[in-house]
Amino acid sequence: MGTDDFGITHLKLFCVYPNASDANDMIVGVNDNNPPGAWEDVQVCPEGKWLKTWMQAVTPSLGSDDDDALNNIVFYCSSDASGRSDVVGQRLLGTGDGRYAQSSTVTCPFSTLPCGVRAKVHAYQASGDDTAVNHVQFACCFIDL
Repeated sequence: MGTDDFGITHLKLFCVYPNASDANDMIVGVNDNNPPGAWEDVQVCPEGKWLKTWMQAVTPSLGSDDDDALNNIVFYCSSDASGRSDVVGQRLLGTGDGRYAQSSTVTCPFSTLPCGVRAKVHAYQASGDDTAVNHVQFACCFIDL
């Protein structure tokens, strides 16, 4: 049997309060296996800007070939300090994996920002085709900045 590739196995969000003090970090992903790999460099929005929009790239099912599911997620920062503008700000790099088309962008509604995340995770099988994280969803919450 050949190798079994994973896509994204974990997603860690570093959260801060509007006054720039640290809040709780959020990590979602595979918790029953520690696949090889390394964390990507931390990607942050410019000071005073917030995550606002994202899109993800997922490997389509390859049938009997090796699937790796979620292989890239790209975030965009807000263009204003309040996070209320509909104009998209700076694009963060994501993983840089461009093998598959990105989904359409998802943006938190007016006056809201991402405040929670959950992941659809394929459980580790020990044999067969493991995919790790298959999809992520973000919750948007009102934030008064």
